[in-house]
Amino acid sequence: MPTLTVVVPTYRRLGYLTEALASVRAQTLTDIEVLVCDNAADPATRRLVTELGDPRVVYVPRPRDLGLARNALLGLASAASPLVTKLDDDDAMEPRTLALLAAAFARHPRIDVAFGRLRLVDHDGNDLAARTSALDRHSGRALMPEGLVHGLDAVIGSGAMNLACAVFRREILDDPVPDAVSTAYDLHLLLRLAARGAPGWYAPGAVTRYRLHPDSDTNTGAVRQGLGALAAYDLAEREARHDLRRRPDLLATARTHVAVRTARGLIRAGETGRARQVLLQDLRHHPTAAAARLTLGTFAPSSLAARVSRARGAAWERREAAHDLTDA
Repeated sequence: MPTLTVVVPTYRRLGYLTEALASVRAQTLTDIEVLVCDNAADPATRRLVTELGDPRVVYVPRPRDLGLARNALLGLASAASPLVTKLDDDDAMEPRTLALLAAAFARHPRIDVAFGRLRLVDHDGNDLAARTSALDRHSGRALMPEGLVHGLDAVIGSGAMNLACAVFRREILDDPVPDAVSTAYDLHLLLRLAARGAPGWYAPGAVTRYRLHPDSDTNTGAVRQGLGALAAYDLAEREARHDLRRRPDLLATARTHVAVRTARGLIRAGETGRARQVLLQDLRHHPTAAAARLTLGTFAPSSLAARVSRARGAAWERREAAHDLTDA
């Protein structure tokens, strides 16, 4: 049995995928399994994997398009090892990533997850140092020491832990992931990890080169992903894993941030009524002035609401751009 399984969900991205797989094969931890889960069953992707000639890298074609989330989740659930990680086909790992994170589990058997930092890069792989620094400051990672992290709710709420730079126990996938969380399944799994109550381990070094580009899922499906994230928060609360009403902490603040951003997207798409529903539900969880103002705006005619949302949201979005990941 390999020490760790790397799941690489992919869909017709040969150029990025070539770099992603090269970074996995260059890992200093060599006792690994790599599942390339091809949601397109693309002959060119099959050929790329076959020509690598690496028995650790397994091509897993999907007979039909399962969607981004289901493709990744099936890959993670089918891992042969007790530890898993996901590498999106447009990202890449630093050479010591897997050795660094897997070693934490050997030293601390009680942990459920080990994670590190993201290094943001552009379409061509060039460092986005200013954005990385801003993200580290905003999330609190800039001040986090190496070691055990208790109370994972806080690091999830602040954005300090991301599934893109984490190794976790495969057993958290034993329960099905609801379709409602859609492409926000990563948040759902993080909330599930936090609810188990075990500590995590943080390694302050950058472990993943995280690519920001126009074709990312968050850019092309921001509203869908936002609605999925809200479903993940609500599901966690219904299952009594987290209580966002009685304890309005960083998780509740993060939920409101997602609700406002998603509502703005819905308003721009002309779905003012649906935006109002999103905002009203969030106000019941965590009343804020930003959500209240935007809710009032939804009672204006759709065209006027869209113009007001754009005008008021421009400054807000510029302020938040440095803090948000725009890829998923």
